Amino acid sequence: MSSPIDSPKENRKETSLSPTPPIPIKKDNKYKEVFLKDLEDKIEISKKIKEQFENWKQLNCNRIYINKAKQEKIDLDIESLGYSKIAIKKTDIDNIKMEINSLYYLEAPVEKGRIIGNAKIQINGETIANLNIKNKQVIEKKNILDYFIDFLSLVP
Repeated sequence: MSSPIDSPKENRKETSLSPTPPIPIKKDNKYKEVFLKDLEDKIEISKKIKEQFENWKQLNCNRIYINKAKQEKIDLDIESLGYSKIAIKKTDIDNIKMEINSLYYLEAPVEKGRIIGNAKIQINGETIANLNIKNKQVIEKKNILDYFIDFLSLVP
């Protein structure tokens, strides 16, 4: 009995270690179709957050009182999430909640970019982001002339 090591060279099979050629990707690849369909199921979370914030702003911006301010209303903006789309289950789309906490009393002057509150974004009770709510513009403090004009507007 002879071992393969002892056998003559001509009886051995030579094996090639050259790389195999790449497999061509077909245009009708079913995995590609599934992947593209999966992308369509992703939601634009930044758009949904903006919509919910705008709804909150319409209800609550008039409730924020700025003492000694030249203007009565405040213009708020929510911080950017950092990404626009997120992949979640279709069943969880309606379970996206935003919990907002904000100040309702401010003392003028209020500088631009001051954090007025925060928003907690949750999906099924799990927090995915905490975003700051900031003031968009400078709110100036009233001076003596402004108080005098206010006083004259009260006098009949």
